[in-house]
Amino acid sequence: MGKATQDAHQRARARASHTQIGGGSGSTRALGTQAQKGESMSTRALIGLAEGDKYWTVYVHHDGYPEYLGKVLKEYYNTKAKARKLISLGDLSFVGKEIGRKHKFDFYTLERHPDWTIAYGRDRGEENTQPKLLTKKGLAKRAEKEWAEYVYLFDNGKWHSYKVEDGVLQPII
Repeated sequence: MGKATQDAHQRARARASHTQIGGGSGSTRALGTQAQKGESMSTRALIGLAEGDKYWTVYVHHDGYPEYLGKVLKEYYNTKAKARKLISLGDLSFVGKEIGRKHKFDFYTLERHPDWTIAYGRDRGEENTQPKLLTKKGLAKRAEKEWAEYVYLFDNGKWHSYKVEDGVLQPII
């Protein structure tokens, strides 16, 4: 098994090991020992697709840092059609290299398909997870509400990356 596959399996096991609770945007989505201690468990992010001066936006719970999510978006969701298909899933637990199919949110499925995207609505049956149409100012507010550290926006044929600092989206160069 190659290093990339081992890393993907390790991430899948970590995601499956948390006791899942709650539902819908803004709720606590995972509770493990780190959350019980008040520690951060995930690098949260928002991803969005431009429509005029607004963005169809969804929440991403796991692996939102540029070295993972930024890279995956640029390599695997690099067209407007692919970005739209991803965002149409609604709020996401994890963005994989593939959209995947509807599947159970259990260890066995995550172990067999570590590169599949995990959607709260499609895969866990949660409600109120649909994409939200927001302005850039609304994006910054939602990022704060969701504790998102990064925002990725698909606009003019490419992904743009931002760090959220004090409620402001700062471009990552």
